[in-house]
Amino acid sequence: MRGLVAVLVSVVVSGCTPYGSEYDAVAYYLRGGSAARSAVEQKCIERRSSQKSRQEIAAELNIPEKRVPTVVCGRIINGIASGRVTRDDYVALYGQDKVTPNMQAVLLGQ
Repeated sequence: MRGLVAVLVSVVVSGCTPYGSEYDAVAYYLRGGSAARSAVEQKCIERRSSQKSRQEIAAELNIPEKRVPTVVCGRIINGIASGRVTRDDYVALYGQDKVTPNMQAVLLGQ
């Protein structure tokens, strides 16, 4: 799971590090509609991660390697927009390199 965290940190929203109150602003923006989500998701997908990291995540999530950026970004962004990914989940992932049980469920598509 540690490898998953390292890659997610490098894959998610380009230039955006919503810790604490910044998370609230990003969540509000994402809840604004599908156009906002699409723009953020596209920036997230465009970020590069190593092939080894993509392979590890693909195995962990049981998805094809080429779909890793799209699936991971989509699940996190939709989770934030829907309120399923909480501020605590996000801060744990990006501020503490920890995956909460809730974030793990979101990433696994559960």
